[in-house]
Amino acid sequence: MAKRRTKVLYEVYYWNGFWVITSNGGETPNMRLMVCPVGEDKSRWDRIILAEDGSKPFDGGYDRLLDSVQSFKGHLVTEGRFWDIPAVWSG
Repeated sequence: MAKRRTKVLYEVYYWNGFWVITSNGGETPNMRLMVCPVGEDKSRWDRIILAEDGSKPFDGGYDRLLDSVQSFKGHLVTEGRFWDIPAVWSG
């Protein structure tokens, strides 16, 4: 996936031909949620998963904290906090 970097965390999950990546790279305060087609390098990690309304719910900002991602055949389920209130999102 990518070479290890100091103070950068990431986890990778396989889902329907894509790598689903959570990372604090780019000096973000919280984890970002991204996808990358299998076989591509880390330069394609910039594809942040969008919500139905076109927003970027997990862009690494302060308002949402991403704790975990579960991949299922047809969708992803994410768990975290929205303004410090526990929440679960699916899509």
